[in-house]
Amino acid sequence: MTGHPSGNATGHGARRGTAVREDGRGASGGAVLAPSPRRTPLLPRRGTSWELFVFEVRRLARNPVLWGTAALVLAVQTYLSRDQQPDMGIDPIAATGMASCLAGAVLLVANLATSRDGRHGMPESLAGLPAGAGHRTRAVLFAAPLVGGLSAAVVLGLHLLIRLLSGPVAGTLDPYEPLTAVAASAFAAALGAAVGRWLPWLIAGPLVIAAIGF
Repeated sequence: MTGHPSGNATGHGARRGTAVREDGRGASGGAVLAPSPRRTPLLPRRGTSWELFVFEVRRLARNPVLWGTAALVLAVQTYLSRDQQPDMGIDPIAATGMASCLAGAVLLVANLATSRDGRHGMPESLAGLPAGAGHRTRAVLFAAPLVGGLSAAVVLGLHLLIRLLSGPVAGTLDPYEPLTAVAASAFAAALGAAVGRWLPWLIAGPLVIAAIGF
């Protein structure tokens, strides 16, 4: 009869030893560690793709390489045509040829913007953003052609305006010629973004430009 109470006491003591008080400690006084909550991956919230697109547009629109090349192309083309009579049948064709240099710069800028996820230290720096590399690549893929085409339109528009103000104008403007330069810059931007995604090397962009040039 005496063994039964002691057994119950032992059982109650074991249960008390595993109990957890409200202050986070066990009944025996030792701290009890609560299980850590599971970390869920960050999911892009609604509107993130649009915000990334706007961010990339602003970032590319402030790129000094892009607008430096655009200013250089405009200056060279204006200088080369300084002694020629303005001809809207010839000037857009010559300007479109010079705009291929701008398309190369657009390709390089888009390539660097896309391949930044693979550079040293960048994955850790971008890990806290609410969107992954795929969303950022799509944002660049849509933003770069817009900015690249806009830069080509600005260069061609300013050049043709300068030519119109240079004297009597001959010929008739073919609107498809300037649009060809705009489309070429937009295509170069999309190609640069694709190359930066699938071949994330710094040398990949210049190699593609060299291959297209030759």
